Amino acid sequence: SRVVIPNGMARTPGMSGAVSLANAATIEVGVGVDDTAALRATIAADPAADLPRLVYADWLEDGGDDGQAAMIRAQVQLAHEPAWSPLAVHCRHHTPDVLTGKPWRHTLPAVSPRIAEWHAETPFRRGLPDWLVVRDLASFLDDAARLFALAPITTLSLPTSSLGYWQDFARQPWLRQVRALHFYGVSTPIEPLRVLANAVNASGIEELTLERTSGPAFPVVLNDLFQSDLGKRLKRLDLRSGGDNGGEWIAELAALSDPHHLEALSLRTMAVGERGIRRLAELPIVGKLLSFDMRNEELTANTMRRLLRSSHPRQFEEFRLNRIVSNFLGWESALLSPALDRVRKLDVDTIRLDQLVGWSRSRHLEAIVSLKLRHCWLLQEAVEQIVSMRAWPNLTELDLRNGPRVSVRFDALLGLEPPGELAALILSGKQLKPEFRSKLQDHFRGAVVFADE
Repeated sequence: SRVVIPNGMARTPGMSGAVSLANAATIEVGVGVDDTAALRATIAADPAADLPRLVYADWLEDGGDDGQAAMIRAQVQLAHEPAWSPLAVHCRHHTPDVLTGKPWRHTLPAVSPRIAEWHAETPFRRGLPDWLVVRDLASFLDDAARLFALAPITTLSLPTSSLGYWQDFARQPWLRQVRALHFYGVSTPIEPLRVLANAVNASGIEELTLERTSGPAFPVVLNDLFQSDLGKRLKRLDLRSGGDNGGEWIAELAALSDPHHLEALSLRTMAVGERGIRRLAELPIVGKLLSFDMRNEELTANTMRRLLRSSHPRQFEEFRLNRIVSNFLGWESALLSPALDRVRKLDVDTIRLDQLVGWSRSRHLEAIVSLKLRHCWLLQEAVEQIVSMRAWPNLTELDLRNGPRVSVRFDALLGLEPPGELAALILSGKQLKPEFRSKLQDHFRGAVVFADE
């Protein structure tokens, strides 16, 4: 049997900006149009295609499963939108089941927990099972062909294993559809990265996460990676738990010369240090990043300035500094930096905003549409600065959750015209009276989320 989707748009009731389908398409689904396995096999055979997924959503809706159909359509659409779009923000804060797929976990293909398990928080991508956390690589290799035939898996979290199994892993034809690898093992993944560096079947990998990077060989691993075909294709690199406070590994980032495709760099608990920041700030590749994320570091005002004011222009669209220890001069340098001219999503926390004067009127913050200021000592003057920002009319997301030591009234919020596309205003509501919470919710047309941490 066949399911035919006409030219134009797939069915997406109640959603704006749906995924456009340029050509008519005919999807083979097996002998019976009610054959779920055949439809999902079609999707698994072409994980990059949106159309089979939308066909499956229509088929589910025709069978009465409106909820799962809507989840698939929403996730397909979200894959084509930035994280700061009104739809993405709304789903994150108001309909999280759309992102987690929690009500539909029972539809995930069965797998022995000794071998693997579906990701606990986000097992679905673009509506179908995608992210698998491998527990035993040897046993997984025996079962992987079955799982890849059942689901369009593109993301794998991988444990520590031996060289022979990594060589077997690299030879598997299903590896061609994998886009992201997350190594969570107990040591730096030296052997798998060397095996995969120029492996033909690893040609689709674009994202790498390394949970352990503290080994003495890590700089060499990075150098080898960036000289390889895999390294030159990478779009996202997430490095965690490093121990080199001299930043020797940062020098290896310079080996990633043009042409390269790196768009996003995340550094979590990497002990970058003063020398590391100096090296990092001057690397041309950092100036070309669209997304920069640094967490759990101690930076002085000078290092903050170096990071944001170097000889290379910045084109960040997403910028995140979380759990950064710095004095207020360092934060003033950050919030007034030209490096933020193009930033659409800014996420910073634990800032004494009451000590910063005039930051909200900075022309360098005009492009922001998603602003997260969690645990930022929100005294009344700070709230008044926030609502006077040039970017206020364009905000889709504003997160003002406090730490427990500070309470603040949000009266200033009621005197303003709400941003036209505001999808979420996140506040700590524990200390707000019910009647005031209700006024806020009415004023911001249901966008307020009270999240008490």
